[in-house]
Amino acid sequence: ADSPGTDVAEFIELYNASSDPVSLGGVVLVLFNGSNDTVYSALDLSAHTIPANGFFLIGSTGMANADIQLAPGGSGWLQNGQDAVALYFGSPANFALNTTFVTDVTNTLIDALVYDTADPDDIDLLNSLTPGGVQVDEAGAGNSANHAIARVPDGGAAFDTASYVLQAPTPGTTNQIAPVIRTQPAASTIDGGNTASMSVAALGGQLSYQWYQGAAGTTTTPVGTNSATLVTPALNATSSFWVRVSNPYGSVDSTAAVVTVNTVAQPPLITTQPASSTIQSGATTVLTVGADGQGQSLTFAWYQGASGNTSVPVGTNSASFTTPALTQTTSYWVRVTSAGGSVDSSAATVTVETPVPSAVIASFTASPTTIDAGGSSTLSWSVTGAASLSINNGVGNVTGSTSTSVSPTSTTTYTLTATNSANESVTATVTVTVNTTTEDHPAFKVTSIDITGTQLSLTWESQPGAGYIVEVSDNPADAQSWAPLLSSVSSQGASTAVAADLANTAYAGSAKLFFRVKVAAP
Repeated sequence: ADSPGTDVAEFIELYNASSDPVSLGGVVLVLFNGSNDTVYSALDLSAHTIPANGFFLIGSTGMANADIQLAPGGSGWLQNGQDAVALYFGSPANFALNTTFVTDVTNTLIDALVYDTADPDDIDLLNSLTPGGVQVDEAGAGNSANHAIARVPDGGAAFDTASYVLQAPTPGTTNQIAPVIRTQPAASTIDGGNTASMSVAALGGQLSYQWYQGAAGTTTTPVGTNSATLVTPALNATSSFWVRVSNPYGSVDSTAAVVTVNTVAQPPLITTQPASSTIQSGATTVLTVGADGQGQSLTFAWYQGASGNTSVPVGTNSASFTTPALTQTTSYWVRVTSAGGSVDSSAATVTVETPVPSAVIASFTASPTTIDAGGSSTLSWSVTGAASLSINNGVGNVTGSTSTSVSPTSTTTYTLTATNSANESVTATVTVTVNTTTEDHPAFKVTSIDITGTQLSLTWESQPGAGYIVEVSDNPADAQSWAPLLSSVSSQGASTAVAADLANTAYAGSAKLFFRVKVAAP
């Protein structure tokens, strides 16, 4: 440090970062005067050693821990600059006072520092000692009288002029400074959906890094890892990022780097896929897609086939599509397009079903429709389009048959149910009347019968209060041929007589007729 008026704080220190002592044999410390770029002091260090992981200190008289002490004299032993300090392997004899280093020095240069106190750069010193390096200003932090020029970390790399910082002097001990940012994170511009990369360059020994998204100093959104470089997440909006650099002696915040995001139209999103459906052959159906253009207008192109197959375009530029009349199962899908791209829907399958024929009962009859108790009747039917047939009242499944015999004990109505393969049913009914004989009616007989022309006269023995049925047949051997002629005749007492005209019956003109009288059910 300059320490004007006393120069007691002037020092130069060397650092050994290895785990073994290092001999300084053959090493010469040379001081150059920037006013004429010549040597103004050369110090032979050959008799000394730098301890392992330690310092070698050259300081002013009275600096207690100095390995070599130099009297400051009237103006100090170390000039303020523009000047230079250099380490060489060589002989002190090669560095006589006022020797011009450019032409007279051919020894091996180990390391060097060109410095000043708010002075212009010394181009010759820089080009000869630290090509491509910078001249370090001990007044750069505004306190040249009390600041030292120190490499961080201690010693650093040879000819690394970017790792110097200005700090309070720490002769013979580690440079204990909070981090110093040399290069701030840089702003950048990306397209939406991409990432950005940014870096910070800092000094301060063992450094740690924590990146944040937001304005500098805002720590609510930490991002990244403990690294001098950050790769941002994929961004769709302009965002700012900054880093806090820390070491055991403090921390420093960078400025915020703005990542400007160019708006890039995003592809549309399908929110509702076209739905599959089932229709009858020859029918149409409407397919609809739901889509979000994410701020962009949409167009629609419908296709027939598997999703992605554009060989059969159909429909119009609409979110809805009405199919043509279909006779076979067909698939459709839609491509939704915006300025941001396109997206294909899944395929909707329209399943076509062939209509199931209705069941038709052409006829359902009973023969005969009236039977005596204990007798039987044949139920017959003619049906088309039925997958199954059934008759109630104990008959059951008659699928595959066209008739069945029944023997009801009382008058019964039968229902034929015909069901098609679509489980659609139709019904028809027929009634079989059962004549029952009164058990307490005595046996009786016809007492007279006469047919004159078409006029029938019939008399039989009867019981008071009884009812009778007169039946006729032209073939009595066929039990099914008997039919009612007079279906309700009331008793006239011990004898009952009736008359009937056969002219308008099916039996008019028959060569031979047979008649019988039955007791009607009470």
